[in-house]
Amino acid sequence: MPDPLFFNDLLKAFIQHVNLTLIALGLAIVPAFLISLLISRRPTIAELVITSFGLVYTLPSLAMLAFMVIVFGLGQISAIVAMVLYAQFILIRHFVLGLQSIDAPTVEAARAMGFTFWQRLLWVETPLALPVWLSGIRLAALSTVSIAVIAAWINAGGLGTLIFEGLSQNNLPKIWGASVLIVLLSLWLQSTLEGFEAWALAKAEGGVV
Repeated sequence: MPDPLFFNDLLKAFIQHVNLTLIALGLAIVPAFLISLLISRRPTIAELVITSFGLVYTLPSLAMLAFMVIVFGLGQISAIVAMVLYAQFILIRHFVLGLQSIDAPTVEAARAMGFTFWQRLLWVETPLALPVWLSGIRLAALSTVSIAVIAAWINAGGLGTLIFEGLSQNNLPKIWGASVLIVLLSLWLQSTLEGFEAWALAKAEGGVV
């Protein structure tokens, strides 16, 4: 039977994993959105930017984390910077796609009604692009959960710590306990964000803003 302290360690690692994921995802969304606003109406630049971040996304996570350790040292900062960079490709691609999917006549109609850029973005473009944006956020969240596991290798904490410890100690409860929580966290994020996607799509199709 597992030591009672094991469950405390499991809960602590789970909280660390959730915090890492949410912080990295939150920090990633802001620059991705701003970059997308700047490039969405410039297809050539958009393709170049997305391709560049796509190259970053293909880098092995261990190599990226090792490089971040050289720059920022061991710990959560290096892990968060790496996860933010990885998320940019998914987020920017979907943010740009969402903005480009809006019919030009719809934007022109809003402009003709006297809407400012920010009014068009808030009241016209965001409701229409939101389903695609949420799809990108969902994929980025799931990717971030996975990378956070590897980030335990650089002392960032999280459930990956228990997995690595379990492997080195041949401790199956640690491996299985952490693995199950990672799967449950991923499934919860998947179902929750899919629910928001369905709601946003219904609002967009119904023309309700």
